[in-house]
Amino acid sequence: TVLFKSWRMSHPFLPRSPRLGALGYPKTGVLTKGGVQQSDFLWFCRLHPGVQACWRTVWGLRDDEGLVASFDGCGAWRNPFHDAHAGSDVATEGKWYHIDQAHARTPERIGYQGIVQITAADQASGSLVVVPGSHRDYRANCERGGKKPRGNFVRMSPKADGLYCAARARQVAPLAAGDVATWDSRVVHCS
Repeated sequence: TVLFKSWRMSHPFLPRSPRLGALGYPKTGVLTKGGVQQSDFLWFCRLHPGVQACWRTVWGLRDDEGLVASFDGCGAWRNPFHDAHAGSDVATEGKWYHIDQAHARTPERIGYQGIVQITAADQASGSLVVVPGSHRDYRANCERGGKKPRGNFVRMSPKADGLYCAARARQVAPLAAGDVATWDSRVVHCS
């Protein structure tokens, strides 16, 4: 918590500010630039014994086996319902459903993804949203509507995929501070 607070104080930004744009994507809150993925805070998170235990369970590894992870970035959102943000435009763009693995490049599951929840999240504040079972429709989800993936990133189309996502999406909430949520990389999700 101390590392998070010190990192947050040295990186002041609002989701629509130029500072966020320098670190990532203002519309989604995903941060992948400026070395954020190698910050002391994120190393603290990935080396935390509870986080490592979670990933060892996901991969079926013993404590004496090596664990390697890709850490491409993080997400940062401010709660638009908090009194400090009343009347401001801090909400990120919602419903940006996507898959972080493209069937044309990688037809089989190649990994898992996860989040470490830093602050509590509930139905009102928002949190991770997944489409349960969407890994079984992986190929169709990547191809429906003639999508053009950017590398392994496949953005779901509101027009072609809107009904599919709306009928199946579930918010992963509540999440307590420190909870870890993981999912198959073929699962449609958003935040």
